[in-house]
Amino acid sequence: MSAAAGAGVNLKADSWLIYRRLLRYAKPYTGVFLIGVLGAMLFAGSNASLVYLVKTFLNGAFVNPNPKILWEVPIGVVVLFTLRGIGDYVQTYYPSWVGRQVIKGLRRDVFSHYLRLPTAYLDQQQSGHLLSGAARVSVHHELAPRAFLHRGRAHHWLADENREPELSALQ
Repeated sequence: MSAAAGAGVNLKADSWLIYRRLLRYAKPYTGVFLIGVLGAMLFAGSNASLVYLVKTFLNGAFVNPNPKILWEVPIGVVVLFTLRGIGDYVQTYYPSWVGRQVIKGLRRDVFSHYLRLPTAYLDQQQSGHLLSGAARVSVHHELAPRAFLHRGRAHHWLADENREPELSALQ
């Protein structure tokens, strides 16, 4: 086995260890996250229903003219886009809320770890270095759930803790 292949296997194993550690923080919020998944399903269902609504309008207006369709379709559009907006809000808000709770737990644990560090170690370190390390961990873990949900690439971010987060990759 080559060194590059061995490094790839090691990176994959390290990624799973990191995921399991983060899932421990997210596990209490599984129900809230599932509400976000339901919102995503509502959003996707409303997008699929839009095709049916257009088909119904075209058939009712041009193929088999039906004056009742001229009242049903506008009401259907309003209802459909209202449901779509609700689904979009729910699929965005609830997973983000879970991510914020995970970050809060991580920050709490990092801070409690800092409180248990020996005074001699803290005297040797610059305070800016300690604070930036805690902030960097928080930023990586805050951006990773978005990357995972949107692009499935969180393992790259979490595995390389020296890498600065790229906001443009999430857009």
